[in-house]
Amino acid sequence: MCALEAGSPFGIAAALLLLVLVAATLAVIAMTAARASRPPVPAAWTPIEILKELYARGEIDHDERDRRLGHLLHSGDPGHWP
Repeated sequence: MCALEAGSPFGIAAALLLLVLVAATLAVIAMTAARASRPPVPAAWTPIEILKELYARGEIDHDERDRRLGHLLHSGDPGHWP
């Protein structure tokens, strides 16, 4: 009797291990593709430049932008705001 014969415990374990490896590989590929589709935020951006970008993309509304801007302006080094 072969260890990888149909119905043997080792054959079932090997099939399950292969299934897990394939699923993990597909998950890594999907996560990498999702991460690549987002535009990167340059490390040199100031907090206010990031805030402007969030507002421009529509990810935050006018009131949220003003609230965060006020916090940044009163907290020290705000960067540049035209």
